[in-house]
Amino acid sequence: MAHKKGASSSRNGRDSQAQYLGVKK
Repeated sequence: MAHKKGASSSRNGRDSQAQYLGVKK
C-alpha cells in the first residue's frame, strides 16, 4: 500500500486504490 499517492491514499483510501491502480496499469 506504499506505492499509492501517499497523502491521497490517506484521504480517499479505497477510492485512491482504484485511481492509482488505473494509472499503474
